[in-house]
Amino acid sequence: MQTNRTHLNPIVGDKITFLKTARETGGRSSLLQLELAPLAQGTPPHYHERFTETFTVQEGELIVRCSDEIKKLGPGQSFTVPINTKHCFFNTKETPVKALIELNPGSEGFENGLKIAYGLARDGQCSAKGLPKRLDYLALLFDMSEGRMPGLLSLMMPIFRMVARKARAKGVEKELIEKYC
Repeated sequence: MQTNRTHLNPIVGDKITFLKTARETGGRSSLLQLELAPLAQGTPPHYHERFTETFTVQEGELIVRCSDEIKKLGPGQSFTVPINTKHCFFNTKETPVKALIELNPGSEGFENGLKIAYGLARDGQCSAKGLPKRLDYLALLFDMSEGRMPGLLSLMMPIFRMVARKARAKGVEKELIEKYC
């Protein structure tokens, strides 16, 4: 099912549904429902500088790695990742996971980044791992979604920011938002 609120990623098999957007809450929060496919790799390690991310499992078991600690969350269990804390999440089971993700404060950029990433995946514009094939798209998505890479990969962030600035100046971000958001 593809609506303006529900977005499918055919490469990784995930589905995201926007329940409350940052715009709808006056910027206070964003609330999404994530459906991870069985054995889904989820996200690579990253962190956010401006918002916390709370995971509340509805069905299945979600693994959240936060710093060097692993949290196994079952139905009804929640965990909040603090600002500037390295984390990732994934599904190690043969059954899907449904979880709510709440950002505080909300982030329209994060929401748009997901919509664009899933749209690019649907349109064959991503690698087998779900990353945009074009560097300018990848840089824009990192910048828009306020995702930051830890460790040695953090050295790439100034380059990504520069590439994102150039892409914005060329109107690439506007085109992606118009097409996928």
